[in-house]
Amino acid sequence: LHSNGTKEQLNENVKQAIEATLSEWTQSGFRCLGMFYKVMTKVEMKAFVKEAIWTNAVQQMAWICLCAIEDPLRLEVAESVRTCQNAGIIVRMVTGDHLETAKYIARQCGILSRKGYIRIRIHKMKKKKKKNLNHICLTGEQLRNLTDKEQREMLPHLRVLARSKPSDKEMLVNWYKTQNNDVVAVTGDGVNDALAMHKADVGLAMGIQGTDIAKKVSDIVILDDNFASIVTMVMWGRSVFDNIRKFIQFQLTVNFAALMLSLIAAFFKKFANPLTAVQLFWMDLMMDTMAALALATEPPTKALLKRNPYTRDAFLISPILWRFILGHMAYQVMTIYLFKYMYTCFFFFCHPIC
Repeated sequence: LHSNGTKEQLNENVKQAIEATLSEWTQSGFRCLGMFYKVMTKVEMKAFVKEAIWTNAVQQMAWICLCAIEDPLRLEVAESVRTCQNAGIIVRMVTGDHLETAKYIARQCGILSRKGYIRIRIHKMKKKKKKNLNHICLTGEQLRNLTDKEQREMLPHLRVLARSKPSDKEMLVNWYKTQNNDVVAVTGDGVNDALAMHKADVGLAMGIQGTDIAKKVSDIVILDDNFASIVTMVMWGRSVFDNIRKFIQFQLTVNFAALMLSLIAAFFKKFANPLTAVQLFWMDLMMDTMAALALATEPPTKALLKRNPYTRDAFLISPILWRFILGHMAYQVMTIYLFKYMYTCFFFFCHPIC
């Protein structure tokens, strides 16, 4: 359909020009929409909607134009993605847009930092095989056609999935949780994202543009719909986890030392308990309130975003933490008994034990 209202047959030259323009616009990050029309009666419209024979209907419609829509990124998105990557978090884009459009946006925000290939390349060396770690971009159809072996090779390097369905998002979440043993967080705003957010370890829903279903199945609601808020959430989450560890470390060290003093005094009459019941009560009262509260309320810092996250099977009290607790407990018990029974030796007085 021309601008003056006249019609002509859509020939191959016009089709190639439209496809070239479509490819150019999608590679520049635009979302393209094709507009066409057909005059129908009410009976024909009901039959069209009921049968939904889209291929035949499009072939009988008149092409009008090709439109492009630009959705600019927020200024803080690229920096937030870079901060997440420095914190050991892999950011992946799963969208229903065209592959080239998704790749362009992913490059702009730093998700696709290496060149994206449709298939991973394997360079054969003389003695060993060396895999190219370039980021991978796939469509939903290509993802569904992957074998188990190809999934193990390609999905760890996947950064962009375009033309995806809700089932593709759910499949990715299940694969990364079960096969790759990752902690998966999913952000979304619509009904199509609800199933993936429900399956993920952490579901993040948009507070402004998000639907009620997405908010109900999610674990956290981002009130300002800003990716930078996810960085703040990660920083606070790591701070709370570290503060809990500091609190437990401090409490167990002090309580184990006091318990060991009481046990030694109970089994060995030679060594009396250096702390009375009132002193033990006062020590527990102060340690459980002032000192422990100061450790538990320590504010987060940017340094928390410069290390990798803990794994799924990480213990709250790690082996290193147990070694620290038991070592300090032994040091405190020995120090107390040394100063109680051998203080004269330290101050140059004669004592039978010396």
